[in-house]
Amino acid sequence: MCFSCINGFTLYDGICVEANPQCRMRATNFPFDCAACFPGYVIDGNDCIPEAVNNPLCKIFNRDRTCQTCSFRAIKNTQGVCVNVNPLCKSWNSRARCTGCYPGYILSNGNCVISTDSNCLQWSGSRCVACIPWTWNDGGRCVQVNPQCRTYSRRNGQCTSCYGGWALSNGTCVVSPDQECRVRAADGTCTACYGGYYYNLNEGRCVVGNSLCNGMDFYGNCLGCYGGYYLKGGECILQDPLCASFDYRSYTCSGCYTGYTLNNGTCS
Repeated sequence: MCFSCINGFTLYDGICVEANPQCRMRATNFPFDCAACFPGYVIDGNDCIPEAVNNPLCKIFNRDRTCQTCSFRAIKNTQGVCVNVNPLCKSWNSRARCTGCYPGYILSNGNCVISTDSNCLQWSGSRCVACIPWTWNDGGRCVQVNPQCRTYSRRNGQCTSCYGGWALSNGTCVVSPDQECRVRAADGTCTACYGGYYYNLNEGRCVVGNSLCNGMDFYGNCLGCYGGYYLKGGECILQDPLCASFDYRSYTCSGCYTGYTLNNGTCS
């Protein structure tokens, strides 16, 4: 029968049994059971196990084996066990819920989820601060601009000018009722009409022009006439076909073709 054992073994019923090297003190009635452990280990049942087994994310333990400080991006739950914070969280609260997210993610019920706003060009946390061209920022959300806008305001997304065939109306482009307009200004007003039409200020649109006029003003008055007509009071009037020459100041013939006689400005 053995009466004494070398270091690392415990005597039990006259037999030397290998001892747990982490036990600092053994139970008197059950020599295989640990009663106290060396630093860095805790009692688990009858044995000493590393402290981190029960709380692997704890960085610093207290003397009573409770966790004092968790590892980076870990936080203690209500049981005092360190749990990981969502890796998408940029910041979080004492309950390990996200309070801020990295660019490209938005906050949703304490979690960070990927943003569905593919038109965002630049993020500030979970808020979009710059949008791609032809979208505008509506309170952190990128909204598509009316495709009929030729130019638009980045402040509110409203059209400031329109493409041909469209007219500006309350910040949007609508089908133009004036299809005869050839050129429009930035504010949507017509500045030039197609051939055979002129812009009538009174009606606010392009209307059919007088075919006898060689140019018209915005009120429908002729600015000039084609050959064989003379301009009087904004209208083109047919000249006497017997006139060989015409006095445009008095609107009378000043000479007649051969065989005709001039009489008081008229050829007969």
